[in-house]
Amino acid sequence: MLLFKLTDRPYSLRKNLRLLVWVCVLPALVVGSILAYTNYVLLLSAVQQQTMLLGRTVLSELERDFAVIESGLKVLGSAPELQTGDFANFHTRASNALPKGIVYNYILTDEQGRQLMNTLRPPGSPLPTSGTPAQLAQVFSARKTVLTDMFIGPVTKKPAIAMGVPVDVQGQVSYSLNIGLYPGYINDMLARQPIPKGWLVAVLDSSGAVVGRSRDPERYLGEKATPQILQAIAKGDSGQLESMTKDGQSVFTAFVTSPNWRWRVVVGAPRTALYAEVFSQISLVIVSLLLTLVVGLWLVRTVSVRLLEAVQGLNRAAMAMRRGEELQGPIIRLAETEAVTDAMDQAAHVMRQVQFHATHDALTALGNRLHFEELAQRALAQAERNGQ
Repeated sequence: MLLFKLTDRPYSLRKNLRLLVWVCVLPALVVGSILAYTNYVLLLSAVQQQTMLLGRTVLSELERDFAVIESGLKVLGSAPELQTGDFANFHTRASNALPKGIVYNYILTDEQGRQLMNTLRPPGSPLPTSGTPAQLAQVFSARKTVLTDMFIGPVTKKPAIAMGVPVDVQGQVSYSLNIGLYPGYINDMLARQPIPKGWLVAVLDSSGAVVGRSRDPERYLGEKATPQILQAIAKGDSGQLESMTKDGQSVFTAFVTSPNWRWRVVVGAPRTALYAEVFSQISLVIVSLLLTLVVGLWLVRTVSVRLLEAVQGLNRAAMAMRRGEELQGPIIRLAETEAVTDAMDQAAHVMRQVQFHATHDALTALGNRLHFEELAQRALAQAERNGQ
């Protein structure tokens, strides 16, 4: 198949060779671009899966911790002192049962939210009559364990989270046994997670407030999540979206919700990391194509120069044959054109023989009248030019 249709109009060999290089490079550019985009899609899918998996991992550990705390509360709530109303001895039992590091105190409240016992205060001392989270009322109405949103403790005056379990006395929920949790333990839990560099994990309570964060936790503690996140969690228990963090970082975000406590874990993977990897791959494709283009154009120049030298050699040989001169040196320096070189040599030899026989006598080898006239015309022309 001919790459170019031959016409009467001459065409440039060099330009056509350059066009051939571009025709070869452009498909590679298109394929490279498609591969780069496909790889971007695959990387994005992998990031989305990793954010969702990390969110579920953190949520699972958080629920496991809450389950342990709930079990301990229920065991303590079955103490005999609560059945008899012996709050002083129960104070001692509860104080000795306080876990270290993650708990502020144990509090016993009644249905009106009044504190009946607080391990941060000695037995018999005045206790706050208000400040108990309203969510703990569900302990009495729903007879179930309740985990509150973050609030400011009326005794500690610090951010706290409370979990309350119902205490049955003679078949009635008479008290709510609550534990005040230090929010910092959630940050400690997040610090133990294998969070990739640059990623962000946040824990939100049921109101959407930040109760734990893997980066700058104290700065954003108690603040509401961004409007994008709040809108997303209002629509479903899990999902993925592109959003901005509170510190202005663009991230691929995934969130999951605890079915028991309605708390959320939000994971953000920075878009810059993904774009950097994709940009690196695209740059590699572009550099490779540019190198291919440069090498191709260099080969075009080299081949075109050699072909032009071959054409010029043919022109010189033709002019020498026209003048009847000997051919000097190789005509064409191409291995594929040796037959052309041999044919030109033979043609030049035949031309010299024809010219000799045309101007010399075949028997004596002396110049004939034609030879004389040719020599005479040359001599007259030279004399006329020289004015002699």
